[in-house]
Amino acid sequence: MNTTLAYNYQFGGCLPADSPTYVWRQADVELYDGLKAGNFCYVLNSRQMGKSSLRVQTMRRLQEEGFACAAIDLTKIGCQNLTPEQWYAGLVRRLVISFDLTQQFNLRRWWRDRDLLSPVQRFSEFIERILLPAIPQRIVIFVDEIDSVLSLNFRVDDFLAAIRACYDSRADYPAYQRLTFALLGVATPSELMQDKNSTPFNIGRAIELTGFQLHECLPLAQGLAAKVNYSPAIIQEILTWTGGKPFLTQKLCQIVLHQAELSLPTKIPQDKSQIGAWIEQLVRSHIMENWEAKDEPEHLKTIRDRLCRYTTRDRLLPNRSSTRQLLTLYQQILDQGEIPADNSPEQRELRLSGLVVKQPIGQKYAHPVLRVYNRIYESIFNQDWVRRVLDNLRPYHCAMTAWFASGCQNESYLLNRNQLQEALAWAKGKRLTPKEYQFLSTSRQQAIASSDQGNRDTQKQLNTISTVQRTPKPTPPELSPTSVPRSLSADEQILYDHLLYWIQRESPQQLIERFEQLFIKAKNYSEPDIIAAFHRIILANPRHQDFTHILNRCCHILINRWQMQANQDHAIAQLVALFEKPFQPRAIRATSGLLTRLRQLLGEFTQSEDYQTLQRLVKVVDHTANVDHQDSNPALGQLICRYPYLYTHALLSSDSSYEHQQTIRHIQTQRQWQLEMNLSQYVTYLIRRVRLASSKTPTPDTTLVQPVPNPTLLSDRELYLALKQFMGKVEGAYTYRDLAQSFLKQSNQTPSYRAFKADLYEYLTAAIEPAYGKHQFNHRLAQHLKNTLPDSDSKKINDFLLLRTCSQLLSFLVSSPQHPNHYLFVDLISNMGPIRTTGLLLKIILLCSKVKPDLEKRFSILFTHYERQTINDIFWLVQSLENLNVAFFVNFGNMDLSRIQK
Repeated sequence: MNTTLAYNYQFGGCLPADSPTYVWRQADVELYDGLKAGNFCYVLNSRQMGKSSLRVQTMRRLQEEGFACAAIDLTKIGCQNLTPEQWYAGLVRRLVISFDLTQQFNLRRWWRDRDLLSPVQRFSEFIERILLPAIPQRIVIFVDEIDSVLSLNFRVDDFLAAIRACYDSRADYPAYQRLTFALLGVATPSELMQDKNSTPFNIGRAIELTGFQLHECLPLAQGLAAKVNYSPAIIQEILTWTGGKPFLTQKLCQIVLHQAELSLPTKIPQDKSQIGAWIEQLVRSHIMENWEAKDEPEHLKTIRDRLCRYTTRDRLLPNRSSTRQLLTLYQQILDQGEIPADNSPEQRELRLSGLVVKQPIGQKYAHPVLRVYNRIYESIFNQDWVRRVLDNLRPYHCAMTAWFASGCQNESYLLNRNQLQEALAWAKGKRLTPKEYQFLSTSRQQAIASSDQGNRDTQKQLNTISTVQRTPKPTPPELSPTSVPRSLSADEQILYDHLLYWIQRESPQQLIERFEQLFIKAKNYSEPDIIAAFHRIILANPRHQDFTHILNRCCHILINRWQMQANQDHAIAQLVALFEKPFQPRAIRATSGLLTRLRQLLGEFTQSEDYQTLQRLVKVVDHTANVDHQDSNPALGQLICRYPYLYTHALLSSDSSYEHQQTIRHIQTQRQWQLEMNLSQYVTYLIRRVRLASSKTPTPDTTLVQPVPNPTLLSDRELYLALKQFMGKVEGAYTYRDLAQSFLKQSNQTPSYRAFKADLYEYLTAAIEPAYGKHQFNHRLAQHLKNTLPDSDSKKINDFLLLRTCSQLLSFLVSSPQHPNHYLFVDLISNMGPIRTTGLLLKIILLCSKVKPDLEKRFSILFTHYERQTINDIFWLVQSLENLNVAFFVNFGNMDLSRIQK
């Protein structure tokens, strides 16, 4: 039988439309359906995932149904030394050729006749005046390798905005309804277009391209069936190594087929139990061993180059610090096996490298996680590889290597003061190895020893600083810094590196004792160089904001580590509690200007917003903070753990480090999923209770209802009404989501922004109780909308106007407590109740989900303003916070609520 000769497992490049080894995936269905429905679609994924092959197959299916299709490969237009005019002309030329318009259209003459227009205007005119009239059927334009635009010496925001304009023009020019675009490439939407107001991606459909699943791989197994036994088992074993990565899966299938054709029958597994060992031997010998020499066509090198930026084409993260950030994130995944997915820019970039994959649920976490894509990547790009690459990124790598090679004897390899400053600036906030710490510390000591007399004179002046006594008092010998003063950033970095070093080696209790000895007692510390650095910071008489920043950062170095480790978050409360000790009577005797100044700085730190944020974090990680208001009357601040949507604004500041942002995202994701899980279980229980109450003939399913605790501070009745409001029908047969979608669809036909605001008034007032609205609220709302962006009244509504309008509506309804308009929110709750008021806010954010963070920030401001008041005094706010939790759970959560009957 000769059928297997047709099987050529192609890895690299685009599979032909009739290839028997093409694997159909869910993305094939979604892209075809989306384009057929006229949606703007985009497939943005890592390289060699089968994007171009997907495009070929989808084009073939659409053409069979009468669609006119064109595929533009932007790499054929080029990206080096092109002007915008050349690039756009090349774009139009590809369309002319693809749609066979060369006989009826002279591109050169047409282009020159419009030299007064910009290139993008000529492109848009070509679409409207030439392409649409010439092609009567429906048109789909595929733009492949869209990421190549990142290598142009100009941005192409106008090109993507022109695509968006084609969709916006459908209402006025019906011909545009026949035109659809699809973009494919290796990039994220934010990288391709910076202008968020004109981007097509917020009206588009993202197509997720996943790896091969076992049930999809029948075409691959068929090609092996005539050559080897147990071909399905072989495919399954291949997938355990590749994770379904198309390139590697096809490559391994070809290796198996080739081995089957060349090997003696005795070398082919005849027993199913031998398949695993055989495939492992093939993977190691043909892919992993000496992988750089065997990587043809390039695949593993492509991943390495994107991650490490060895190529010049990718301009997304062009500096060493960004590369180190990605590698550090990847190192964290290797350490822990998986980390919570948060869609941060760093995580998106790591996914685009192809090295990691997002999974819908983890083994440690009941929510989406990032993992290494497959065993092959994990074996090649392992911890040793990461360490070697990180070593090469250090600006002092060569000098440090030479110094250690000399047995730490040749001082000429140590850094001078300028080099040291550069090295410390680069190392700021990074985890350093013991060798790095030793090299930088020795370089610092040499720089100190070579300091001139002027620096020592400055030291003498600083030693006499006392902000309390009028007469300068000398610093006692036992507290004198042992070296001349250095810049604050350098000493600051010494402290950071010191903590980063010890946090990997000591238990939380040992670190807390170390922290107290260094920062609170500030004397008799075990390492003179470190205490000297801290003394120099104090003697430099920093502003309290600078000292607060340093101390806060030192706290978070420990906190971030503890929070990511199992059973260590209890130490956070002990650390924060340290700062209460110095202010007990006679806890510190002010024996010097240095200690007096330290005591003053510590006092200012405990009054700072940063310290209050630390105290909030303690309450968040304290699992005992689940307070029942019927049993106690705690301060509102004790309840912050219940509201994950407050964490971003209540626990982070503008200068929070990347590591701390990751920690808070991690906590937030965990708490959000736990809240949703508890609410989902309670909703199921509630439904069963309702069915039991209404059932005249109880069944075994309804007679045994295990109680589930109410996870909110609302009563059972209040929670039931909230769920019914946010989940069920509120106006006729429509839910809140139905109403928002209907309104947005209607707004596309609205002639002007003025008319849109009039419709918006009707949309919002439908949620207002008539008696309350007629009293005063409706008039104030109408006046507010009238005064919103009046200069745009004659324009058509667009995403920018919608965003600004919704944002200003939230500002109008939920003002800061310091704002005179704050009473309006309280008045709404007093008259309509927290459920109806939350419903009004929900109607706004369902129109524009991008303002949801704005609403979260406004509630965070309310929370921090009232956090010291007891919950019985401000129960209106507690009820609002709880109702917003429920509204977010129903409309923005990750749980499947389709089973719930209204």
